[in-house]
Amino acid sequence: MQQIGHTLHKVYFVEAGGYIKIGRSDQIDLKQRFVGIQGGNPHKLKLVGIMLGDNRLEHVLHHKFRSLRAEGEWFKSGRKLMDFITNFAVIEDYQINLLQKLEKYHHKII
Repeated sequence: MQQIGHTLHKVYFVEAGGYIKIGRSDQIDLKQRFVGIQGGNPHKLKLVGIMLGDNRLEHVLHHKFRSLRAEGEWFKSGRKLMDFITNFAVIEDYQINLLQKLEKYHHKII
């Protein structure tokens, strides 16, 4: 579990128009983060995965999938990237709820 200060960071994967954004946030509820992303995007955003991790993991993933990079933090939705998300990132509602509960618990014990 990655920890910076007393905040659990998350790396998220958002799909829009055949592209995947690999980003990072320290917000418990990622919906607030998506409002900013959606504002500059003509395609409807869809959360396709979340992992616990900090900016180091985000940079590692950007490097790992550099061959699929379209622009900035946006990558083509290739099989290699989608397989990674399917195998290593959580997305089901119950998994996201567990991740949020873990973060709230973490804040209580710090």
